[in-house]
Amino acid sequence: MVRRRCVSLTIKGSSSVQLLQVDEALATLNGNGPEDLVELVAELGGQLLHLKHLSRDPKEGAASVQKSLQDGSALRHFETMLKCQGVDETLAASLCGPGGAAHLPTVPGTQITALQAHSDGVVDDVDALVVARACRDLGAGRKRSDDVIDLRVGVRILTPVGTRVRRGDSLALVYHAEPELRAALKSSLQSAFFIRAECSQGNESPVICVI
Repeated sequence: MVRRRCVSLTIKGSSSVQLLQVDEALATLNGNGPEDLVELVAELGGQLLHLKHLSRDPKEGAASVQKSLQDGSALRHFETMLKCQGVDETLAASLCGPGGAAHLPTVPGTQITALQAHSDGVVDDVDALVVARACRDLGAGRKRSDDVIDLRVGVRILTPVGTRVRRGDSLALVYHAEPELRAALKSSLQSAFFIRAECSQGNESPVICVI
């Protein structure tokens, strides 16, 4: 059983939906991923390596996964996987090279809105369902099976649970297709962040237990 602290929402520098998650994945493969995502990937990968008898135990497997993220071997295997699935070799090399995320489509800078903290305190919780529904309404999800998904839009959470903030600090960045972020969506996303004097949840691991 696993826990992502916000929503992949989630987590430090975390993102929700589509290309923002690809951006986060590329950062992780480059050895610069959010701490709790790296921990989660290493834990799950360690379990898989142990189950396939490729490590003496899950801990050794997790260490091997961590090493592959740091030494670039995970990224090289990802590039090979892209090519095997028919991705143009030049594009695959660009995505997995320096500044690879720059090759992903995105909205103009004028269509990225920062959500700001209304008070000082600590981010005690982020309502994943509220964020997910807002992403759907931005165009990142479907209400009907024939709805077209906009891969460029979504939410990048800058302040995971446990982050101390001051009034006016940016909590998240909202990528929207419309020139202005709709007031109702902005209000809804703002309500997803619970800021209190102290954090009630502690520094929890993204892994709850191993069954």
